[in-house]
Amino acid sequence: MTGANPDAEAGGVEHLVVLVHGINTNAQWFPLVRQSLEKAGFVAVPAGYGIYGVVRFLIPLGFLRRAAINRVSEKIRLARNYYKPKLISVIAHSFGTYVVASIIAETFDIELNRVIFCGSVVRNDFPFQENHHRFKPLLYNEIGTRDYWPIIASAVTWGYGSVGADGFQSPVVNDRWHKDFRHSDFMTKEFCEKFYIPSLRGEAVAGDDPSSFPFWVQLLSRLPIRWFLAVLIIAGWVLATAFVIENAPPPGKLVTDFIEWVKLPLKPPKAPEWRALPAGTRYTPLDGPVMALSEIDGAPLGWEIERGKVMPSSPAGEQWEEAKVKGVEWLRIPTPNGGFAYIQKSRLKPYAD
Repeated sequence: MTGANPDAEAGGVEHLVVLVHGINTNAQWFPLVRQSLEKAGFVAVPAGYGIYGVVRFLIPLGFLRRAAINRVSEKIRLARNYYKPKLISVIAHSFGTYVVASIIAETFDIELNRVIFCGSVVRNDFPFQENHHRFKPLLYNEIGTRDYWPIIASAVTWGYGSVGADGFQSPVVNDRWHKDFRHSDFMTKEFCEKFYIPSLRGEAVAGDDPSSFPFWVQLLSRLPIRWFLAVLIIAGWVLATAFVIENAPPPGKLVTDFIEWVKLPLKPPKAPEWRALPAGTRYTPLDGPVMALSEIDGAPLGWEIERGKVMPSSPAGEQWEEAKVKGVEWLRIPTPNGGFAYIQKSRLKPYAD
């Protein structure tokens, strides 16, 4: 592994730091933070779970989040088994803090040293009383005074909290504030060197004084927005369903239309039933000339009935036949080569002597 501790592969790692990213990203900050950590003597490894989209993040279904939790948990175990470190610490950002908090609460075979959260979306009622022995307190919770995303996440969906904006307020957590920091401002080389590295070593580093959020952010945290959105979605779904039911064609027609659309009839089409017209029936073009076809919907036959011409030329000539094909009335008349000439009936008119 490029830049890693040279003793890593020999199993002589003193302190392994696992990096866990947030949503909608490939974590471009990994290399910068990792490089700083390894210069300071740590071995740093990523534990990613792929790009986790915003829509997936907002859907409050446990199995969607479980996939990310399981992947990170497996990678932490893999790193532990491969490097065999004496200490394992974690730095997690945004949704990654939710993932790590879930692992701490549910996993009994992974003991962590230091845990650092940034822009966390964990709830402030996280059960530390049951889980504080699975890491070495204090847990560092980095808070940006201009990081509104934890509040937005907790306001619009279920399962998340806003401790990345207002803190855990727990005796086993150091809520460390940073003035004018936004959601991703923690993931830099400079921040790592000033805060992460000393904290991983157990050295105390103070943050800035807390400050109030703008009024609209405070209001957002108090309004039941998630319930409003849920009612809106359900109402929209009900109205859409009612509209579809009201305007949908009968099921049989849907099947028929689908079959027609894909051109896969249930059975082969029946051949047209041609009926011979009375002997002596003759036709002439309605407004001619009229091109004859070699078959219905086929190519031109190569000859046409000119305007004013009568077919057949005498009452004793060939006999016309008629049939309806695909809703269209057709006429046909024998040709000298033994075939037929096909013409739409609407293009001709009866001829009377």
